[in-house]
Amino acid sequence: MKRVFFLLFILFLIKPRVYSYIDIRNLTLDDAEKIALHENKPYLITIEDIYQADQRRLQAYSKWLPQINYHSHLAHTFSPSIVTEIDPPNLPPNSFYKKDFWINKFELTQNLFSTDIYFDVQTKTLEQKGSVAQSNSNKNDLLLGVRNYYYSTVFNKAALQIQRENVSYLSDALKIEEGRFEFGNSTSLEVNQSKVAVSNSISQYYNALKNLKNSRNALINSLGVNPFLEETLEVTDNQIPILNVDLLKEKLDSVKRKYRYPYDAFPISFDYAQDIKNLEDAKNLTLFSEENLEEYIDFAIRNRPDLHLKKILIDIAEEEVKKNRGKYFPKVSGFVDYQKNAADPGARIFSKDSFSWATGIRISWDLFDGLLRERKIKESLSKRSSSNLSYKYTLDNVEIEIRNILYQIEDAIYAHIFATEGVLLSEQAMIQAREKLQFGKITPLDYRDATNQLAKAKDLQNNASYQLIMSYYKLRYDTGIDIMSDQALLKKTINCSY
Repeated sequence: MKRVFFLLFILFLIKPRVYSYIDIRNLTLDDAEKIALHENKPYLITIEDIYQADQRRLQAYSKWLPQINYHSHLAHTFSPSIVTEIDPPNLPPNSFYKKDFWINKFELTQNLFSTDIYFDVQTKTLEQKGSVAQSNSNKNDLLLGVRNYYYSTVFNKAALQIQRENVSYLSDALKIEEGRFEFGNSTSLEVNQSKVAVSNSISQYYNALKNLKNSRNALINSLGVNPFLEETLEVTDNQIPILNVDLLKEKLDSVKRKYRYPYDAFPISFDYAQDIKNLEDAKNLTLFSEENLEEYIDFAIRNRPDLHLKKILIDIAEEEVKKNRGKYFPKVSGFVDYQKNAADPGARIFSKDSFSWATGIRISWDLFDGLLRERKIKESLSKRSSSNLSYKYTLDNVEIEIRNILYQIEDAIYAHIFATEGVLLSEQAMIQAREKLQFGKITPLDYRDATNQLAKAKDLQNNASYQLIMSYYKLRYDTGIDIMSDQALLKKTINCSY
């Protein structure tokens, strides 16, 4: 029992030291991104991959440096071996037979010409660059994931508040209905219907709570911190801050200035109905020009890490072709030997043998290998072709991805504007419905309809805000703005007004 208490005491002392170094009690998006880049294990693995690839590159260079080897061989034979040269000649009888031999050799070898080594250096250098591009691609994925889960948490947090308000509205209506029932101004049917409405709203509340819990866990997982820290997680944003993004704010303002929908005439104005028809018939973007589209595509081609990686894979495949073709050439190396009793062991008595020097050139040339080289060349040519096709396929999808995400931004902008107008109207209707319910001028069914319409309008606005900001970050993801070297120019351009 004492041992159990001792272990619990130790755990109590250790726990603060394990968790206190990461504070996620007031988490901003910027904090979340920084934490993920320091704690996310899959991303950190890619950093280690860069180091490993660099070491392989250095290993390839090492093959050009001189190689120094020491060989020693001590042997004992069961049958004596004859010594052919006796020095000095006046040795005692049987001294020309030996059982022990010792070979001792130092050797320095320098590769002078080897296509294998040369192209291996080129390949490993490209692989190191490829590992950097792969890490950048994973970083791009990680940033998008963190932003998605962060704003998903904000979205579900707001959705939970909407459902909480809906439960409160319907609960108040139930109390009013029960009071009217006591005075004989209502029926048990109407009271029970109000109770069902409250029960349904509570069910929706718990569903929203479940979604919030799932998004919080997903955010914790993307950050790479201990899952037990989820209980301390608190995002600072209560609403999705779309107006903090210059591009989105400018587009929202431009649409509002163009149409100026008055909320009291919404949505039957002629301009609104005409605009719906124009959007349906539009074949091109309406809020972005074709010049904008071409700029974004150009940014993506120059800066997307996955495209950089595919380019490097083409170069690696090209070097592999050269390496296999280079196998037709000989390998040339120079050597220097410093040896004792190595050339003819047993020829001299060990104590009388001396070290000797040897130097020369080694040439190794495969004249025929059963067509192995030819088949490796054909395989590498096919791999090069596959790499080219993979790059072109990704390149072909760039324009489609950029165009689609711009369409999504436009769709989310219009949806957000109209949903915001809907919330204003629903809030006004809700105030009027509550006043009329208290004086018995509307039925409970009409009040419930007003309550549900308000909740639906707020949900639509919340969802439009989430879709809008994630479309913006998807545009950043597709253009590689957060990864590559032209970040200053890209940030200026992607946030500018058109």
